[in-house]
Formats: sequence, C-alpha cells, structure tokens
Amino acid sequence: MANHQQVRTRLADLDALIVEQQALLDRLREDRNVVQRQLSCIVYPVLSLPLDITLEIFRFCTSTDDHFAFWSPTVLLRICRTWRDVASSNPALWKRISFNLNQTGRYMYTHHEETTMSGWNHQAKPRRWTGRRVQRYLDYRADIARDHSLSLYLRGSLVECFGKTEFFTLIRGFAPRLQSLHLEIEGDSVIELDRHPLAFPLLEKLVLCLENLRLSPIQPMLEPLERVFMNAPRLQHVIADSGTFTNPIVFPWNQLVNFEGHNVTTGAAWHLLTTAKNLLQCSLSLIDDGTRSADLNPLCHVHLQSLALRGFRFYTWADPPEEYPDILSLLSLPSLRTLELSDFREVDIIQLTVFISRHSSQLLTFSFAQCPAMGIPIDSLRSMVHLRTLTLELVDEHMAYIREFLRALEDSEQRFLPQIQHISFFRCQFALDSAYVEMLAHALSSRAGTSTDNRLAQLRSFHLEFWAGSSVQDLVAMKKASEEFRPSLAPLTELTKKGIRMYVGFRTK
Repeated sequence: MANHQQVRTRLADLDALIVEQQALLDRLREDRNVVQRQLSCIVYPVLSLPLDITLEIFRFCTSTDDHFAFWSPTVLLRICRTWRDVASSNPALWKRISFNLNQTGRYMYTHHEETTMSGWNHQAKPRRWTGRRVQRYLDYRADIARDHSLSLYLRGSLVECFGKTEFFTLIRGFAPRLQSLHLEIEGDSVIELDRHPLAFPLLEKLVLCLENLRLSPIQPMLEPLERVFMNAPRLQHVIADSGTFTNPIVFPWNQLVNFEGHNVTTGAAWHLLTTAKNLLQCSLSLIDDGTRSADLNPLCHVHLQSLALRGFRFYTWADPPEEYPDILSLLSLPSLRTLELSDFREVDIIQLTVFISRHSSQLLTFSFAQCPAMGIPIDSLRSMVHLRTLTLELVDEHMAYIREFLRALEDSEQRFLPQIQHISFFRCQFALDSAYVEMLAHALSSRAGTSTDNRLAQLRSFHLEFWAGSSVQDLVAMKKASEEFRPSLAPLTELTKKGIRMYVGFRTK
C-alpha cells in the first residue's frame, strides 16, 4: 500500500509541475506575441528606400562578375516579400545572364536548397550540371527578362555539359537577343558556330577568351574561325585574348571602335591597326613573335584617339630577343588624345620618348607605369601643353624626379603643363619629411584656385601613394611611418580649402 501511495503522490507532483510549466509556457508565448507585434511595427531602413535606389542596388548586384552574380537576382527574391515584388516586376534586372561553371562547380543543388542565409547549404544533395539543366536555367532567366536584350556570360568547361551541337543550339536560341556576349570556354565549343554562322543583330560587345586552341601563343590552331561574328552589324567593342586574336579569327574590322587585346603578337597588332581603320580606342599587351621593324610598313591611323600599350613579353620556353621591333617609330596617330604606356624596358625609353614628342602637343591624358627607374624625362612633359590628367607609376625611389617635377610646376614662367588638373604618383619609395611636405604644398599652391596667373589651369586633384610592400614587417613599418608623418601634413590639408582634392597614403599590394 505504501508503494501505491508513493506512486500516487509522485503522479500528483508531476501533474502540479506540468500545470506550473504550462502556465510558464503560456506566459512566454504571450510575451513572444508582444515582441512579435513590436517587431512587425519596425520599419527597416532598407525597406524605406525609394524604389529607384533599391533598383540601383539590385542592378549593382547583377552587374558584378563574382559568384553572387550567378544567383542574383534569384537570391534577392528570397530576402523578403518587398524585394521579391521589386525584383520580379522589373525584367531589366534579369537581362544579364551569368553562368560560371568554374565558380559554381560541376554540381548544382535543388531549387529550395541552393543557398541559405549563411551561405551554401552543404547538406543539400548535389546534382551534376548537365547540358539540359544549364539550358533550362538559362531559358528560365531569359523568359523573366521578357523582351529585353540580353548579356550572356559563359565560363568554364562546357564540353562536359554540352556537345558541340548542343552548344550551337544554345547560342542559336540566344543570338537574336544578345547585346553582349562573354565567352571564356574551350575553343572547340565554337567551331560549330564557324561552320554554321549565326546572325547577331543586336550584339554590341564581345569578350572572347578561347582555350586549347594552340600549342603556343604564336602557333595558330588547325581550324581557323573566320565567319563566327561576321554577321553582327552593331558589333563595335571586342575584347580578345591571345588564343583568340593570334589565330585567324575575322571580325568585322571596319565597324569596330574599341578593341582590347591581351598577349597580342607584333604582327597581329599591326594587322589590327592596319585593318580596323575606324578604331577610336585600342588597348594591347604585346608579345614578341619574331617580327622585326623591317617587316612592317609605316602606318598612320587617322581616327585612333586612345592608345594603351603594355610592353613586350616573352615566354619561358623562348629566349628573350636582343631587340624588340621599334613599332612606335612607324606609327603616327594625328587624333591621339589619351596615351597609356606600361611595362616597357629601359632600352625602350628612347623610342618611347621620340613617339611621345611627336604626339605630346595633342595629348589630354597621359599614363606611364611600371617602367624603368629613369622615368619619362621631364623635358618630354614640357611639350604637353594641353595635358589635363597625368599618372606616373614610379620604380625605385624617384625622390629627385618628383622634386624636379614640383620645381617645374611651381615656376610659372616656364608654364610647365599649363592645363594640368589631375596629377597622380604611385609606388613612391622615399621618406616623406616635413621639408618635403612644405615643398610639395608650395608647389601645389601655385596651381590652386587662388593663383593669380590666368594662363594656368586650376589643379583639382593630387594623389601621392607610397609603396609599403606586403609582408608583416612592411605593414608594421607602414603604420609607424604613417603615425610619424601625419602631423607634418597640415600644410597639405590647407590645400583642400582651395579646391584641391588631396590624397597622401600607403599601398601594401
């Protein structure tokens, strides 16, 4: 009996405890409802933004080339109902279609398991990307974009997803709507496009980086691509790498106005400048293919306004030549306004100086980077009477060079760079002391808004950046140096009151 009584007592205690805990649970639920109502009344600042600003944020997300661009604006649909309504009701957000197989990997996740708020859901069961799934994803994005023209970005080993025929079918479906096309894929994938040329009636920009087309950068592939983009009447901007441009791919040269070529041989560069007679902007990084100056004819390109040249490179399996072709001495550009030069050797300074002297009086923007320690001679800058923007990336200390530059800038009688408005020095490697700051401030004051010489333009910005290296010791030294010379910058801060945007600082990489 005693045992039965103990059990009944224990049961009664448990019932009482349950009632007590139930009352506690009811109070917690009531408190939770109160907090939930308070939370529902909160208006998040991001949701109070005007619609045009929200759309601008969404456009920025969809315009980047990073991993997030692959899923956006799909990810934006899942944040909240307001964002879902905004994104789904603006088809223009969906016109940029990006698929990077190198970043997404060769496996995909189901529609509700692709991402979580904290990143990838690694517990989701992966499914391998196939040509059919890629096609369905791209078609889904294109349908949401409705009637808008499309920008298509494809990168990765698509051979594993598509056969040559399937890839041709994919591009054929998008071709009538493409305004921009970016392909970083195997060269074999586009051979079918050359055999059966498509029409690209809206295509304006093309980025083409084809892999596995050749054994070396100057050895053409066995099957040239000659007709792929010949039927693109609006194509004006082309960016191509060595695997594309070195081989005989025929673009509609006469209609191009902007061309960027990476690792372009000398012969190919000369062919480009000779054939594309309506180019306005051209950027080339050069490699040597054995072409000598005697093999080239003098060239005058009457329309080219902007030229960026990166100095000659060679590959590890080849010995560097003793002499590179002096192509600049054969080139005349009467309409040149912007000139950017980088990565030239010290022995090339002579031909660079001669070329600059022939075009200096017409230049508005000049950039000289990663070149020899001697820099571009000050005398070559004196004749740039219309120059407005100057950027110099220096090597070694160069303190004497900048001192000479500042003295010439301060001397109003010389009228050195009379129209200059923006000056930038990068990779400086010298100690900045108070005497140097005073000299700098005095020189810049002569071009500030308070200058009495009406013949000189007002300087609007000055950028001085020091190279601090990338090691831990360099970072420590940079921090110490910053603390030491910051008090001495007071004269420079006064220049900001005169309308000059100033920057003096360090760069670690």
